[in-house]
Amino acid sequence: SSSLHNNAEEAYGWFQKAAVGGHTDAMCALGILLQYRNLLLQFDNDDDDSKDENSKLKQQYHGKQSSKSDVDAAIRWFRSASNVGHVRGMYLLGRSLYERVISFQKKSTSSSMLMKRNIDTDVRNKEEQQEREDLEEATRLLNLSCYEHEIHEACMNLGLMYEYNLVIVDKYDDSNSNNDDSTGNQQHHTATTAADLYQRAINLGSIDATYHLGLLYTYGRNGVSQNFVLAVDLFRRGALEYRHA
Repeated sequence: SSSLHNNAEEAYGWFQKAAVGGHTDAMCALGILLQYRNLLLQFDNDDDDSKDENSKLKQQYHGKQSSKSDVDAAIRWFRSASNVGHVRGMYLLGRSLYERVISFQKKSTSSSMLMKRNIDTDVRNKEEQQEREDLEEATRLLNLSCYEHEIHEACMNLGLMYEYNLVIVDKYDDSNSNNDDSTGNQQHHTATTAADLYQRAINLGSIDATYHLGLLYTYGRNGVSQNFVLAVDLFRRGALEYRHA
């Protein structure tokens, strides 16, 4: 509704004032709002009696933001919080960096984007370098957030990076030094590492990790054998304990 839109705009203004003043929690809140502000627009047309008003609001809202600029702005605020040691900011920055890479890769699969990048290889080379830097920093921050600060969302997101081959460096895997098989720890991008991270996230209280680990056992992948018994147990746990899956 329009009231929801107005509330979001008002929240944005207050968070921005606090963030500019150095309030790290506000920096994180502002970044989250920037990331998900488009989602709020889905509610604008729920009230048929205010379609005209909502249409104007939506036009105004779209006119002053774009998806990419919002994501980039959110990352800047998360980085500001992370740079002064805000633990949640570190996690949010790491997650946002690898999600930005995924988002760009999805968009780049369109034929028009493929044609554009084939023509301008210099631009693509710069984009690939930026993607690598983003993934490297995301790996470092999520490792730190998972193993040092025990943020369960960080463990789950790091697990997703391993499962889908987004971890591109191995120098940050020292956080796994409690494992005896140091040779195995050098083999990145494996689903076995993802499974360990999902389990760690579950142990720390993650809801979503039960679902992702259940899927991993349902299909099997790169060293993780299919295990329908474990998968069903995880889905049941998610459904009964967390009302998830």
